[in-house]
Amino acid sequence: MRELEIREVTKRRDKRRFVNYPFALYKRPALSPSLWTPPLLIEEYRTLDSQRNKWFLQGEQSEFIAVRKGRLVGRIAAHVDHGYVNYQSDRTGFFGFFECDDDHEAAKQLFAAAESRLLDYGVLAAMGPINQSPNQVMGCLVDGFENTAPIFMGWNPGYYDTLIQANGYTKEKDLLSYRMDTSAPLPQQILRIATLCKEREQISIRRLNLREFDDLLESIRNIYNEAWADKWGFVPWTREQFVQLGNDLKPFIHLQMLIVAEHAGRPVGFALAIPDHSQLMQKIDGRLLPWGFVHLLKNFRNTSIFRVAAFGIKPAWRARGVDALFVYELYTHGIELGCKLAEFSWIAEDNYPLRNMLAKWGAQASMTHRIYRKELT
Repeated sequence: MRELEIREVTKRRDKRRFVNYPFALYKRPALSPSLWTPPLLIEEYRTLDSQRNKWFLQGEQSEFIAVRKGRLVGRIAAHVDHGYVNYQSDRTGFFGFFECDDDHEAAKQLFAAAESRLLDYGVLAAMGPINQSPNQVMGCLVDGFENTAPIFMGWNPGYYDTLIQANGYTKEKDLLSYRMDTSAPLPQQILRIATLCKEREQISIRRLNLREFDDLLESIRNIYNEAWADKWGFVPWTREQFVQLGNDLKPFIHLQMLIVAEHAGRPVGFALAIPDHSQLMQKIDGRLLPWGFVHLLKNFRNTSIFRVAAFGIKPAWRARGVDALFVYELYTHGIELGCKLAEFSWIAEDNYPLRNMLAKWGAQASMTHRIYRKELT
């Protein structure tokens, strides 16, 4: 048996090892107490399933594992999102799902395998960590290790930065997270701007019910695609992907925290805050059976942290107070639901208008996730 083997994941057994590796990695004493928030195992398998994940309608992916003397010591995936390539006119692929022991040789060979496959896919550069698309989990944590990763966000040990840079990757972009303590009153400026937005701009806030959720998904998708079209890393959501996303998020949504801003009956923006069930997800360890589902049902409403996970405002309505109105509405109803801490993520490091606005509102930077890039030719 070779001391270190890099194996492409083609068999069911290796797929299971690929999925389960981080669950074992983050239980090791060296990483205790781990602040990693595990995903649901059932969702991880579907994410990697080309027959069930709608991303594969425009993407290709290969997975690799590193095995040293029979023991799994790392994993990585190489993928190309043709939606990104076509929209950005950028022949760049992604590496993602990267997890590794503090093992430089294993990391080196994992990256070599991923980069070779990306070249086979016809791209000229690699960027990551990005799990399939910039619309999904991305970034290597480089600051804020003391904080638990919110739901649908990554946490990793500090040596990952060293492993990635040692393989020729340099910083492409930092993505920041901010936290706001809701025990402090909202600044009067937010209340003033929100009131002006309602009165002067004639903006009304609409809260959804379950019957409207599916019908409004297409409007929300169009708003998001229009609002973020000029942002770094943007990939337009397809209808199939957004319907799948809506179905995935529906169990986590408090409908009071999904709001749509309307003018003359037409949507001009939306905002979504989801309860951060990171502690609950850690408790069930990604498993719905035998008792995970019971814990979810019993404790779903018991959360004091909400993550502002998505929002979008049509370009014509920027700088007209809609953002302040969203903050006021989410803040007010979040407190009613028991929210004590609000999380805003991810914010690109060069998005100074939003960063300055969050600072004025009393939010504090809490985590930094880094995206790296490497030219392959």
